[in-house]
Amino acid sequence: MGEEKDAAILMANLKGSKKNKPSNLIAVARACRRLKAKWGLAKMKEMYDISKTQLDWIDAINDLHEDAKKFVRQGKIGMEKGYLLAKLNRDLQAEAAREMIGMNGREARQLIHLLRHKDMSVPEARELVKKVFDKKIHLLVLPLTTENYVKLQKIADSANTNMHDLALSALEDLIDGQ
Repeated sequence: MGEEKDAAILMANLKGSKKNKPSNLIAVARACRRLKAKWGLAKMKEMYDISKTQLDWIDAINDLHEDAKKFVRQGKIGMEKGYLLAKLNRDLQAEAAREMIGMNGREARQLIHLLRHKDMSVPEARELVKKVFDKKIHLLVLPLTTENYVKLQKIADSANTNMHDLALSALEDLIDGQ
């Protein structure tokens, strides 16, 4: 019965329209982890028509500190922000989660990037994010061949990150090295 219940939870939350979805992301994350262990990634991707990245985002919720999970339970932190928080040391997760509430995805990604790669406290990182996003942001769009896109995705997967964070980190490293 456990496997069927987990499959039903994921079916209700991952298939079809986004409207009227059940909102217990903790239950979805637990079901995802159990089925991922039992079925494997390939079957889950096929069954739910979902990417590895999305499955990793959902599964990462399981790794959050209980104090950070409470924000997920309350609906204040969603799938992407939960994934980002899981990249942090567990001692920082709840404090960073509090600061993330009300942030958009770009701001949340920047906050986590600063906390992971710079020697900053959560309030210091939040202030810097606030300053940066008060400024005008420029978007850089790069054409990639399918071959390079696939290679970049493989590199991101092996680095346990997404392509956006990988490319941003590489560009920031290049700029910082100048």
